Formats: sequence, structure tokens, C-alpha cells
Amino acid sequence: MKISKGRLSFVLIAMMLVAFSFAACGTGLQEPSDEERPNSTSEPAEPVALKPQEIENSISLEDAFRQRRSSRRFTNVPIELEKIGKLMMAVQGEGSDVISGATRPVASAGATHPLQIYVVAGEVEDLTAGVYQYDLTTEVLIQVAEGDIREKLAQASLGQNVIADAPVTVVIAAAKQRTTQRYGERGIRYVYMESGGAAQHIALQSTALGLGNVIIGAFEDEEVQNLMQIEESPLLLIPVGYLAE
Repeated sequence: MKISKGRLSFVLIAMMLVAFSFAACGTGLQEPSDEERPNSTSEPAEPVALKPQEIENSISLEDAFRQRRSSRRFTNVPIELEKIGKLMMAVQGEGSDVISGATRPVASAGATHPLQIYVVAGEVEDLTAGVYQYDLTTEVLIQVAEGDIREKLAQASLGQNVIADAPVTVVIAAAKQRTTQRYGERGIRYVYMESGGAAQHIALQSTALGLGNVIIGAFEDEEVQNLMQIEESPLLLIPVGYLAE
């Protein structure tokens, strides 16, 4: 089909007018405000230093063995930040050498140390609600996600409300490849063994500090991982808090 020069000129002029109209009026889509952009203006939170040496255990290790029980009823009394420090130290030690790992209290196959410990904080003195990673080299908590996610975490754990009720949930996660790179598929077994040892340390230390606890392994892995905004695989959730009467 042939198009005359006059008609071609008309089409070109119409296209230019349409383009000008879009440029002047926009596409009709409103740009998100700064408030609507997630984390667009928020500054990274300052690391929170832990000082576990300022508080002593209330009972001996032997008494902790006898008294430890799985507890699912907690009060909403906030946990002292110093006690969170004691829990972290029980798992990964104080001033640990990240190269040799010689001073870490939990045994690790080939010193591969796949575990990473997180704190899901809801009610902790001097600590804003959020998800925190424990940095064993500097003994600080580093915030990785903001806000109180306990309710959503409970839903992701098959509706176990103890997670929503507890002031804190300690999460044991693992970068399994650190161990499987050396031991192959058998390394998975070693990671699970290490996580079990870490969980028992947390359970005994929380008991010695006058806190209740329960070890939970039933949850949707990917959902928990996404909620916490972490890269490692979550292995165990341990709600911790003061026991309800």
C-alpha cells in the first residue's frame, strides 16, 4: 500500500504530538516517595556491644543439668542484654580465633565452623526489636533486619505460639558448604552434630541464668530464611525467656 507524502507528513506530526504529550504529562505512574522505598534512606544501625562478664550465673553447671526442661510458657519481662551476651558466649566463645577456632566452646569437624548465630529480639533491654547476627570476633550484635517478626516467625514454625510469646528466639543457622567442601556429603551429618551441641550449650546457659527455653526444629526453612533476611540455612530455633508461673 502506497502512502502519499501528505499523509506521511500527517502521521509523523501526530506521532510527535503524542510523544510530546507523554513527556509533558508523564506516564501516569506515580514515583514512590522516599518513605515508600524500602531502606532507601535508613542508615545501618550501630553494632550493639555485649558485656556478658558483668553478670554471673545463678546456679552451677550441675544444677543446670538437673533443672533444664523444655518450657513453652514465658512472661513478657524483657531479658537483660548482658544475658544475651552470656548466651552468645556459650555458643561461640569470647575473643575466639576465627582462623584456628581454638577457643570456641562447641566442637566443629575440622574446625570448619559452619554455624552462624542470630538473635530474633522482641523484648530485650537496651535493644531495638529486630534480627541480629552475632559477630564473635568483636562480640557485638549486628542488625540484619528491622522490626518485631516474632508473630510471623511463629506462623512460619507451624503456628508454634511460644515463638511469638518468648522475648527472644536464638536461631542456629549454618553455611553447610564450609563443612561439605572438606568432607563431602558426610559433612552434612557433622553440621547437624555441631548444631545439636550449640543448642545444648544455649539450653544449659539459659537455665543457669534463670531463663526457660525450648529447642524447635519444625518450621518452613525458606520462609524463616526470608523472614530473617539471612543467607545461611536455619537449623534450630530456641525461644528463651523468663518462665511464667
